[in-house]
Amino acid sequence: LPTLQNAYSDLHMSFDFKPESWTGLLLLTGETDDMTGDYLALLLRDGYVELRLDCGTGPGVVKSSTQVHLHEWNHLSVFRHDWGVWIQLNGGKQEEGRSQGLFSRITFNQPVFIGGSGGTRNVKNFLGVDNGIQACVRHLEINDKLYNLKPSTQGGDIIGGLDISTCDDISCTSSPCQQGHCRMQHSEETPYMAAICECPLGFSG
Repeated sequence: LPTLQNAYSDLHMSFDFKPESWTGLLLLTGETDDMTGDYLALLLRDGYVELRLDCGTGPGVVKSSTQVHLHEWNHLSVFRHDWGVWIQLNGGKQEEGRSQGLFSRITFNQPVFIGGSGGTRNVKNFLGVDNGIQACVRHLEINDKLYNLKPSTQGGDIIGGLDISTCDDISCTSSPCQQGHCRMQHSEETPYMAAICECPLGFSG
């Protein structure tokens, strides 16, 4: 996604995500392409959400007290004002923290990478994790901007990416029907398509 604008001291972010693994990068952005400047990162480590940020005088870390729900939709809110930060997972407790040192502003020059580190170097040295996460993401909003998670060529906000596909909740490929025909239709619970089994009378699944 494009570089964040006017977010150096205030950041309000929220999004839904459905992880398929316990550990990996959710979001990364910052000042340089080698982690030596300011940065802000969201990651999963053993199922717990971590917010890591550095305003230039040392890293600050805030960690969720509960684990995410694997293979289910989770909601994450992030708030930052100057030194103070908090995260809230699935409407639970607000976990608070602060950035270290005297500086309170983050310089953003890099794109916002979702689900991985892009071309950023030295990520593992700074975060302890450098692998991207396999997950679905929806309803991403940063500082009152709701992002369109489609490629820019289709009128969306994604300016580049790798291994991106449509995030169907359940597909006929991954969940074939045992007794009948599988077809895709819009789900009532989500904005995505869902697999529906059309079975003969007396059968299900």
